[in-house]
Amino acid sequence: MMDTPWSRTTRILVLIGGLGLLIWLIIAASPLAAALTISALLAFLLDPVVQRLTHRTRLNRLWAGRLVYILLLLILAGIPAILSTVALSQFDKWQADFVAATNELKAWLNRPVALLGFQFYPLALLDNLEQIGASALSSMSGEAIDALRRVSTNFLWGLTVLVSLYYFLTDGPKIKLWLIDLFPDKYQMEVGLLLAEIEEAWRVFLRAQIIIFLIFFALLGSGLFLVVWLYRTELLPLSTLGLVVLLVIVYAIVQQIDNFLVRPYFFGQSLELHPGLVLVGLIGGLAFGGVLGIIVVVPCLATARILGHYVHCRLLGRPPWPDLVQAPEVDEATGQTQSQDEPDLAPAA
Repeated sequence: MMDTPWSRTTRILVLIGGLGLLIWLIIAASPLAAALTISALLAFLLDPVVQRLTHRTRLNRLWAGRLVYILLLLILAGIPAILSTVALSQFDKWQADFVAATNELKAWLNRPVALLGFQFYPLALLDNLEQIGASALSSMSGEAIDALRRVSTNFLWGLTVLVSLYYFLTDGPKIKLWLIDLFPDKYQMEVGLLLAEIEEAWRVFLRAQIIIFLIFFALLGSGLFLVVWLYRTELLPLSTLGLVVLLVIVYAIVQQIDNFLVRPYFFGQSLELHPGLVLVGLIGGLAFGGVLGIIVVVPCLATARILGHYVHCRLLGRPPWPDLVQAPEVDEATGQTQSQDEPDLAPAA
């Protein structure tokens, strides 16, 4: 059979049709984006552990990925057991504090509140709100079915994360090679360098994210411990309800410090982004993408910066990676420069 090449019009039509189909698939499978993104980030975070296992032991990539995956499952299964054990050991003390806080809240609700010459009883107001809420809930016949559907949906998304995480850990490097092979041979080196730079930016982001989490929990833990210690030693004359309110205020303050100070400057320095751009990106990611949006918006900005730098250099005819460009050699006979990548076509003397 004769191999008839496609015409330019056919190639353009196939390319446009393929892009349209890809966009449609992305929109149709948008609910899977969150689960796949979470599993990809986890696999990317655990990839150095898999690589170290392959270098330090005789395990190949497949078995090293399986071992890391099994260890992760054991850790995830052990966290609820540890937390439940700690909760049971502290149950009596927490129960006493909770009862005291509840009694104090009831006493406060029974006190009349004077406002503009009128007296209001918060407990009566809450009773009315409770009756209104009960009547509203009774009118919703499908509430239990919707709750069951949400639980089953979350279970399926969690299962999707675990399954896709396994394949990302075991076959992750093949994805990068597959992307490089999609381009012509003369562009594969540049695509490989570009993907390596993007991969390093995401790796720096994950390391910075871990450090930021540690800073956040250190600030939060120290603040909560200080407040509780002052309360236990009676240096902080507060009631149990006042203690709960103060703990909430400490958490809110630490959260704002993390969002407006730590994250913008830490991400900005590590990823070479302006802190203002990081802050605006975090707000936009939270507004449009929720928790997942605020997680991935910063590395997406870093990826856009890398791609923009590459396109800008190509448009101006500059090398995107000047450190990798070799200096041209000068021919002593003709005085002209000659690239080392090109063969010397001059006749021998």
